[in-house]
Amino acid sequence: YIGVGESEKGAKLMVEWMEAKRTHVQSLDDPQKVLFANAMERASETLIQAGQYSQAEALLRECLAIRTQTQPGHWSEGRVKSLLGHVLLQQQKVTPGEELLREGYKQLREREHSEFDPAPRGQIVKALKRLVEHYQQTQQIAQEQEWREKLSEFDP
Repeated sequence: YIGVGESEKGAKLMVEWMEAKRTHVQSLDDPQKVLFANAMERASETLIQAGQYSQAEALLRECLAIRTQTQPGHWSEGRVKSLLGHVLLQQQKVTPGEELLREGYKQLREREHSEFDPAPRGQIVKALKRLVEHYQQTQQIAQEQEWREKLSEFDP
């Protein structure tokens, strides 16, 4: 639906599917929970594209809980934090949103050179862009410049 401009229909179907599957999550083993968290992440991105931030927030919070339980310290946990921070900022929840953006970036950056499953460079760049966008929108020029400089390290 999203590809043909009907993101609201696509978002609605994603939410319905998640609701149907959500009741079974606790009975899953960790690898299955990780797969479910991956699906939740994709669904939240669909909701973000549709501008349905409160629904995306609920999915991302649940996804973060699963990631924290099954993959503590993994780069994907940092990605979810960054996405959740973005969603909170879109709902004018500035303080927790900004904190999660920073935590997500930090966690991604810490895993950048990990020997086992390093954070993808593209995810670090996306997290940085979210921070730059936040500081630009809130007209915090010094902070925006600081994060733009960090971003320029990745995009010469």
